[in-house]
Amino acid sequence: MLFSGQQLIGTIYQHLHIPAFDPASVTSGFTWLPVTTNDFVQTSQGLHEDTTTTVLNPYKAHYGKPTRGIDCTDFAAYIYNMALGVQMHSGTSNQITFPDASPGSLSGAAHADVLDSEGDSLTPDFFYSPNFGDTETNAAGSLDGVISQLLPGDLLYMKGGDGTISHVVVWLGEYGTNADGSQSSVPLVISSHDNTPAIFSVNGTDQIDPVTGLPTGLAPDGSNITTFLPPPGVQILPFTPDTWFYQNFSVAMQVVPEPSAICLLLVPAAVLCLLLRRTRNRNKIAGC
Repeated sequence: MLFSGQQLIGTIYQHLHIPAFDPASVTSGFTWLPVTTNDFVQTSQGLHEDTTTTVLNPYKAHYGKPTRGIDCTDFAAYIYNMALGVQMHSGTSNQITFPDASPGSLSGAAHADVLDSEGDSLTPDFFYSPNFGDTETNAAGSLDGVISQLLPGDLLYMKGGDGTISHVVVWLGEYGTNADGSQSSVPLVISSHDNTPAIFSVNGTDQIDPVTGLPTGLAPDGSNITTFLPPPGVQILPFTPDTWFYQNFSVAMQVVPEPSAICLLLVPAAVLCLLLRRTRNRNKIAGC
């Protein structure tokens, strides 16, 4: 079965399981809760230090409305179910658990209840980040070591400000192209994210200030924030040392380590597959 991720790119972030469901069609007995109440953009640095910026959140108005959408764990579960019939829990505290960890912390071995298309249990493999089990962010120098363990379709989980898992993305790898058509070396992920904390997309001379966590090209009043801040929802985004995705990456889950001829995700720029010949060569991702 082929499943086109292109259909979901741009889908707004909402706490819904099925992106086609329109909550506006429910006229009674339904209370729509805001997805985020953050008035200001929170950066990776701010999350780590429990501070916030004075830059207004330009997307807050998009939330708290009865619109179609999907959140991060539901996005991961949805595409696995559509492509492979694989079933997993929704919600970060349910999709991956740490039975031996004390409340509010990450330690011990990760666990996930995952079923195949026949309803039989699967046993995922887990890979742990350099910062697993502590409060520090991942250092830039450890990125290559993290990437070397990953295969397209792996699920990467990030820890939040409270030290527990708060987000999941799907690993794509280095499949992108530059403006001149050459292969990009920027590793990419796809997920549904609400920009809390903010995920900035910068390049060239625009870098992330290590103190504020904001792009150096951002106007002091934040008036050009949308130039650097991707819209919330399902997006393909970079997994680079200056992003919250990498800095707070904690553990990866490989659900289907065996060869598979079924594509998990088809995106506009390239194809993400659970490959017929799964390969650890990050520069060669086969088409379906």
